[in-house]
Amino acid sequence: MHTNVRWAIAVVLAGCCCGCRPSAPANEYQQLVETLKSSEDRLNAVGKIERKTYPPGSAWSIDLHGATIDDQIIQDIVSLDLVSELLLGGATITDAQLQTLLTSDRTGYLNVLDISKTAITDAGVAGVADKKYLQTLNVQGSQVSEAFAAKLNSDRQGNNDIPAMFKVVAVAK
Repeated sequence: MHTNVRWAIAVVLAGCCCGCRPSAPANEYQQLVETLKSSEDRLNAVGKIERKTYPPGSAWSIDLHGATIDDQIIQDIVSLDLVSELLLGGATITDAQLQTLLTSDRTGYLNVLDISKTAITDAGVAGVADKKYLQTLNVQGSQVSEAFAAKLNSDRQGNNDIPAMFKVVAVAK
């Protein structure tokens, strides 16, 4: 991992620890750093994670194409801060696991979601229409219905919380 990313993570974690309670022990910070490092290592062992910079800030791009996704991997993703891209094409992710990710505040800035060639159904992507910054959704070869894909953009049009430039999602079905 790049040194500047580690420093950024350390600063964020230090702020979290110091804000938890006035007497937070120094080893609590170290435990948080080690937990994050372990999560990054496990994710990189099954795919690739990369920190990307966008105009409003930085977020993670997580590429787990073809990976076997277990609940530990889901927890590792949720342990990161912001996630902008989830590339899960061909992965063995379940509807419940995807819902855990989509309902997490960590995916509030999700921009790209690729669940092509997965067993994900309409139930798994429920709520994706509310992701304010979503621009690309790839559901080719998944179990997501044509009706869901068509309804996605109409639902977004009526959502005043979504900025105008993000109202239309490019859906690959």
